[in-house]
Amino acid sequence: MLLATGAEAPLRSALGFTPPAGTMAVALELEGPARRAPSAVGAFVFDYAVPGGYAWAFPKVGHEGWWNAGIVTGHTGLGPELRSRLARFLDEVGLGFATLTPERATGRRIPFWGGRRTLHRGRVALLGDAAGLADPFFGEGIAEALASGRLGARAAGEVVDGRRTDLAGYTAAVDAHMRTHLWRMRQAARLVYTAPSTTLRILSTSAAARRLVTRAATERLR
Repeated sequence: MLLATGAEAPLRSALGFTPPAGTMAVALELEGPARRAPSAVGAFVFDYAVPGGYAWAFPKVGHEGWWNAGIVTGHTGLGPELRSRLARFLDEVGLGFATLTPERATGRRIPFWGGRRTLHRGRVALLGDAAGLADPFFGEGIAEALASGRLGARAAGEVVDGRRTDLAGYTAAVDAHMRTHLWRMRQAARLVYTAPSTTLRILSTSAAARRLVTRAATERLR
């Protein structure tokens, strides 16, 4: 069984898996047509003034006039003020949605990767957010979910073919394919979220630093 039910689904706990090892971040997100938007063509914004996270806004490719915006933080104590922070951010960047307000933003919890751990029990394996594989810097989990899905399917095929008796190969494969990338993203998060102004100043003046961060953030998960 390959379990892709998210980090907090009851089935996950019922099968004996412990909670994800990393930070459980909180996020709010809005997506829809905008009544006003940043004037720069193709503008996108990342604001790292949020403690332990950032706010974002960007236009949706293929959806003329639509924008995606939100806020995420690993400091769960900020949860009660996220909507007011999101409202201030939208005002500052000049983005207003046609029918949506921060009060109607969709909330969710994101399990940031927290280090190597066992992702299988016998013939059951955890994928994506259920495995706690979200990138600790951006909080992005789609690439990790797709990569873990491929690795899980490969491991399940080995069981079906009789080459293995359980999904132990899956845990090892995830570690081999993702651990280095996720570790780098966790170090980037620690650096940027601890001293965002200093970090961004270095990135704005050092081409080598920009290349290093870009390479780490865009490396392909096989």
